[in-house]
Parts: sequence; C-alpha cells; structure tokens
Amino acid sequence: MTVEKKRQFIIKFLYLLIIGAIVFVAAKYVVPLFAPFIVGLIIASLVRGIVKPIQKRTRWTKNQNRMLMVVVLALVYFVIVLLLVFTGSKLVEVVRNFFNHLPTMYTKDIQPAINKITVALTQRFPALQPAAEASYQSINQTLLGLAEKASNTVLSRITGVAGTLTGLILRLLFTIISSVFFTMDLDRIEDFLKRQMGDRTLHIYENVIYNIGHTAFRFIRAYFIIILVTFTELSVGFHLIKIPNAFILALAIALMDALPVVGTGTVMVPWILYQLVMGNFPLALSLFILYVIIFVVRQAIEPKVVGDQIGLHPIIILMCLFVGVQLFGIVGMFVLPLAITIFKKLNDDKIINVLK
Repeated sequence: MTVEKKRQFIIKFLYLLIIGAIVFVAAKYVVPLFAPFIVGLIIASLVRGIVKPIQKRTRWTKNQNRMLMVVVLALVYFVIVLLLVFTGSKLVEVVRNFFNHLPTMYTKDIQPAINKITVALTQRFPALQPAAEASYQSINQTLLGLAEKASNTVLSRITGVAGTLTGLILRLLFTIISSVFFTMDLDRIEDFLKRQMGDRTLHIYENVIYNIGHTAFRFIRAYFIIILVTFTELSVGFHLIKIPNAFILALAIALMDALPVVGTGTVMVPWILYQLVMGNFPLALSLFILYVIIFVVRQAIEPKVVGDQIGLHPIIILMCLFVGVQLFGIVGMFVLPLAITIFKKLNDDKIINVLK
C-alpha cells in the first residue's frame, strides 16, 4: 500500500467516522425533540401513498385532492383511535388485574404447591427435614417478595402514566396538527426543497426517498412472515395440547414475537414455570417443547427472511438488530437495518462511492 493510498484510506475512514458520529448524535438527541413532527410527516407520507392512485384516476382540482387527503387522514386517525380503545384499554385492564392479584395468587396457589413439595421431600427423606424447612422459608419469602415487588412496580408504572398524560397529550396534539399541515402541503414542501438542491443532490434525495419506502415495505413484509410462522406454530401447538381460546391466545403472543426484546418468552416462560410449581408437569413439558420449537425456528428464519427481503446478509441483519436495540431501543431494531440497506443501495447504484 502506497503512501497516497494510505492517506486516502485514512481520509475515507475519518469521513465515515464523522458522518457516523453526526448521525448517532442526531438520532439519539435531536430526533426525539422533533418526534411529533417526524411522526406527523410519516403519517402524511402514508396518506399520500394511499391517495395517489385515486388522484391518478380522477381529474380533481388541487383543492379537491387536498380535501381528499384530509378525509383519508381523518379515517387513519379514526382507525388508530378504535384500535387504542378496543385493544389498548383492554390490555391495560388485563395487565392491571393480573398484577393486582399476583400476591394473592401466590399465597393461594403457588405457596401451597411449594409446601406440598417440601412435605413430600421430608417424608421421603427425613434427614433432609431441617434443610428442607429452612429452604422452604427462604424460597417462600423470596418469591413472595418478588411477587409483591413485581405487582407494585407494574401497578405504579400504570398509575404513573396518568402523571405523564399532559406531556403525552401535548405530543399527540402537535403530531395531529403537524400531520394535517404536512398532508395538505406535502407536495409544495417537497417542491420547495427540490428547488434548493443541485442535480446530484436531487438525484441522491429521490433515490433515498424511494429506497426508504421500498425498504420499509419489504421490512414490514418480512416481519409479517415471521409473525405468521409463529402464529401457525402456536395455533397448532395450543390446539394439540387443548389450550382454551387457542386462536386468540396464539395471535396475541405472535404479535408480541415481532419484538425481540419482548418475544414469546415473556408469556411462555412464566406460564411454564407456573405450571411446574402447580404440579401440572405434562402441560409444562408440552409448553416447553412448543417454546423451544418457536425459539429455534425464529432464530433460524429471522436473519434469512429479513435479509432476503431487504437485501442484506443474515449476519449483517443480526448485527443491526442487536446494535440497534442496544443504542436506540426497540425503534433502533427497525431503523438501523433500514439505514444500512439504504446506504448499501446508494453505494450499489454508484450514487455514493464508499465501498467497493
């Protein structure tokens, strides 16, 4: 490697490092400040995507098209409100009731089961009685403390939401208002921005916008496939082991499986442990086998399915998912693979020249 090539390599490396640092700082600290407006812009873009095919088939005026977009926007918010009312409130109520009764559930069901196991052990092995009784007291106090702590923590978090309602309402209000303005004037805003760009910048902008929409659609389709596979596995498994309301329960857990931070284990692992403590070993074993199958299949297909849909190698997808979650939480799990895909596409199309 000549001196000139070394110099070019160092310059390119420092350039990428500076760009990466700027993007990280912007995503970590600047984007949250403008979150309502970014969400409003995304919603307006979705509305425009829905309305554009209708506009191409009609000869309406600009004002009529703007009114159509506002009507579609209102319908989108109406659907969102319905989902929140009928699913969100019900979910909160179910979670609240469960954790509210968790300490009582422990003392009524789990503690007698542990006591039964302890008595059986001491009767079979009398020499273990002192150690078994001491262990029973220790385990009982620990588990009861954990149940009470979990109950108090979750209930305080749910109650604490009321304390942040002012901030949430304010953010929601700005999101709705900004989405209305973006919906009505998105074309004019975009035309204004394009007039400020040179030919090369405009070419890059149009490719980035196209790749964001195209890649986001493929990403959503990839996770829809994963959810469908998980739902099928759960439905069949629950039906075979005769779980009541198998279809609804499988759908709820499959939707949670779209989030690696949450996943099926959030429901399945406590369920398995509860059945073990209650002495229902056949059901616990069946649930454990089903969970292992779902976990193995998920780990096997996620990098491949997502990689095939958005054009990245599975190991790159796996790294993006992990790093994205570590840096930006659940949002980073979706945004980082999207950003890397757009970067790769721009490089492949020779719009930018970073990688060979």
